Amino acid sequence: MLQKNKNKNNIPYTGLTNTMNANGSNLSASDAINTTPNKSTLRRKILSLAIVQAMACGSTAAYAANITVTNATDTPTTGTCTLREAINAANTDAIVGGCPTGEAGTDTINFDNSLSGSKITLGGTE
Repeated sequence: MLQKNKNKNNIPYTGLTNTMNANGSNLSASDAINTTPNKSTLRRKILSLAIVQAMACGSTAAYAANITVTNATDTPTTGTCTLREAINAANTDAIVGGCPTGEAGTDTINFDNSLSGSKITLGGTE
């Protein structure tokens, strides 16, 4: 019969105690089942745990956003992203105007191919 016991350091463990075999005689210590996993099993369990932890931690890693400017003017227009809005989205990690949200980390601001050759002038003092 498996029973929970405590060793001399008062740490609980499970082992065979006062167990009888099929013949009705007590089992000796050499008959006890070894419940200690071998080193290979422990290594596999530790590696599996490390992989799971790495995957869980990886989900909290900082990712950078790619924000594409689609409007050459400094006037916000529905559905477009101006350079000013892209900078604000990157700095605040939030959706600004027609720009996607920035992310924690270093965001990248790109310019849409349709703006090639365009001059972008930011007005104001900001």
